[in-house]
Amino acid sequence: MRKNIIGLDIGSAYIKMIEANLRHGFKVEHWASIPNSCKILGDDVLYKKTTEEIITRCMKYNGFTSRRVSLSLSHPEVIVRSLELPMMGYYQTLSNIKFEFCHHFGINEDLYKFDYRIIKFIQQNNSDIQQILAVAAPLEIIKTYMEIIKRCNLNLAFIDVPENIYGKLFGSIEDVVCIVDIGYKQIDMFIYDQGVFCIGKRLGSLSLDVIQIENSIIQLINYYSSNHGGIVSMIILTGGQLLHDNLDEILGKDLNIPVKTIDRYDLGKDILFDESIALPIYAKAIGAALRKDSTYA
Repeated sequence: MRKNIIGLDIGSAYIKMIEANLRHGFKVEHWASIPNSCKILGDDVLYKKTTEEIITRCMKYNGFTSRRVSLSLSHPEVIVRSLELPMMGYYQTLSNIKFEFCHHFGINEDLYKFDYRIIKFIQQNNSDIQQILAVAAPLEIIKTYMEIIKRCNLNLAFIDVPENIYGKLFGSIEDVVCIVDIGYKQIDMFIYDQGVFCIGKRLGSLSLDVIQIENSIIQLINYYSSNHGGIVSMIILTGGQLLHDNLDEILGKDLNIPVKTIDRYDLGKDILFDESIALPIYAKAIGAALRKDSTYA
């Protein structure tokens, strides 16, 4: 029997949690969002203690029972790229990823955890190519979150990244879409082609206005169109810090592209949750809990 799982999104402003029942598909049964009173992530006793207390309190007063956690890891130092590599084994692929990331980003491979997921296989010049979503995450950041979750008497089952999370959530959309996730300290912009991650861009959000956001969206879309030849058909807004209630209308008018705030109809029909859930706030927590292996769990 599949066990329930908790999707955990530790944001700069709020900590968001959902618990999903996996017995018959995927149904969100519990959810909660609590202000994050400690803003500094690092090897810091106060941060770990405060975050532990928030998560523990969140579970106690909102009916959470599962001990398994899937964490959404969203941090400026986490590197995610879509790569195309020849067909090869797991360790060969991992070795190539390490070389690519260390060469292009100047990082020390001993300080990072590397992993990848195969997105699809393609034929290119009579050769078999694997398109992968590759990740490099600082070990110190992973260690901090692992310690917090362990101190909450929880088990960290999975670590996920927004680039993969939104691919799972929007996998049923057949067009090319741009996802704009507006958080307290950063704005993530991702372009997906039929649920497959193509490119992304990350901005600090504390001092940005609507015009700056518009310009960044235009730059990303133009880059995608010139390098991939596709046309973005829609922009979908999500995140807990939307700057205006009618931001979708403002952007849609200025960009001349359909813009909407995420709603339940954007997700797969098998993803069930109460209509009272504020989906822009909980989207990453839901997506982290959504497992797309052979089934959901």
